[in-house]
Amino acid sequence: MMMLMRGTRSASEAKKLPDFNSHKSHLKNETLTRAEAPNATISWWLSDVADRRGTQLKVLDLGCGRGGRVAWLLEQGFDAYGLEVQPAYVARGQAYVGEGRLRLIVEGRYPFEDGFFDVVISDQVLEHVEQLDPLCHEVRRVVRADGVGLHVFPAKRIVREPHLELPFVHWLPKGWTRWFAIAILLKAGRGAAHFPDLGTRDRATIFSRYSKDQTYYRSLRKISREWRRAGFEVDVQRVTRARVSEQLGWSGPSVFMRAAAWAYRNFRVSYLEILPKSTFECSRGVKLERK
Repeated sequence: MMMLMRGTRSASEAKKLPDFNSHKSHLKNETLTRAEAPNATISWWLSDVADRRGTQLKVLDLGCGRGGRVAWLLEQGFDAYGLEVQPAYVARGQAYVGEGRLRLIVEGRYPFEDGFFDVVISDQVLEHVEQLDPLCHEVRRVVRADGVGLHVFPAKRIVREPHLELPFVHWLPKGWTRWFAIAILLKAGRGAAHFPDLGTRDRATIFSRYSKDQTYYRSLRKISREWRRAGFEVDVQRVTRARVSEQLGWSGPSVFMRAAAWAYRNFRVSYLEILPKSTFECSRGVKLERK
């Protein structure tokens, strides 16, 4: 432990280390060469929305990276676009997806006119956004009055942080305490196998810096409140229950299904559906069935 403590780096030294997202297995660092399907629940939900609305939908993939999901959406017949904050990611996918389909967020503003989209989706994006309020209000602006969305993100109390692949560290306060826990676990051989040529202290600094500056875990209640403030209604139950039922291959008594869905969205992955307030009660009665 003393060796780890003596090895902590100053801020100036830490700046010389590579960024966490530059690790070799990060697909966003490669040129896009094929469409990438979203996870099964997102594709299933999109199919359900398309069937109920019966028209070609304009879909926004928020935090699209290289645009692999946008390419898949276009192949499925959706009029799809992607938004991203990293110019390098957009550059790696623009040629494959098509000119104008991937766009950059500039100073928090989305380059689309009001009410442009029917649907917005995101997958593992909200936990990287420091301020949710501007995002929620921009989504409200570019989505039609009757627009809907689905946002998928790791639960605040997920046991294994999915980016670092380390247990519990994101439960700890940012700073020295979290750095030390990361270092101990990396020393023990746990965590993502990124930057194997570096020592434990350097790897811990890279991991900790990413965790501090690029992840913002919040309670599901707090996230839901931000969407409601922007003018949406929120349903965190419907899609989660469908996901749990699909994974278990069993619907079971409602009391057990509710308990399983509660545990899933609070300790594993949250599926947050945004809806226009006027249709919220109606939508809760719609059963999402796998095609």
